[in-house]
This record gives sequence, C-alpha cells and structure tokens, in this order.
Amino acid sequence: MDFWTRVDNLIEFKNLTRKEVAARANFSYSSFTNGRKRESVPAADVALRIAKVLGVSVEYLLESELPKIKDDEDVLELIKIYRKISPRDKSVLLTLAKKLHEN
Repeated sequence: MDFWTRVDNLIEFKNLTRKEVAARANFSYSSFTNGRKRESVPAADVALRIAKVLGVSVEYLLESELPKIKDDEDVLELIKIYRKISPRDKSVLLTLAKKLHEN
C-alpha cells in the first residue's frame, strides 16, 4: 500500500474529504490531487502535516509494507454501514455488539 492509498483510507475512515485534509494540512488541493495522480510522496514537511491531520505517524504513511490486519476491511465495511443506517438501527446495533462482546 502506498502513501496516498493510506491517506485515502484514513480520510474515508475519519469521514473527511481530501479538500478538508489539504486545507487543514496547509497544502493546496491541486498539489494534493497531483501528488495522488503521480503517486509521488510529498515533501517531508507536507507529509508530516498530513500525518498530523490524520492522527498517524509519517512512518505509517511511508511504510512500503505493513502487516495486514485481517479485520481491516471488515471494520471499514462496518463503519460504512453504520454511517448509513438510522439512529434507531445504530442503537440496536450497538446494543447487540455490546451483548456479543459480553459473551
């Protein structure tokens, strides 16, 4: 997984947009999208600002290979579903998850 794929995954996980991250990192959105298209890693200071906005280390964003956690995709899928369901269904889901966790 490359730098920008990790950034995009974190953006989705944190329910942000690329524009928001670029703005918070004081990095132009056009540079953000150009870097993504070219698959080039930004300068160290920019990578650090992006990492801070996303709440991770620069090392995490730069590592060429990180151990794959089997549940990563399942967790992201659960988050996507959770964000789409009604408040009532969220309450039901949380109650069920807590009961499952107790067992």
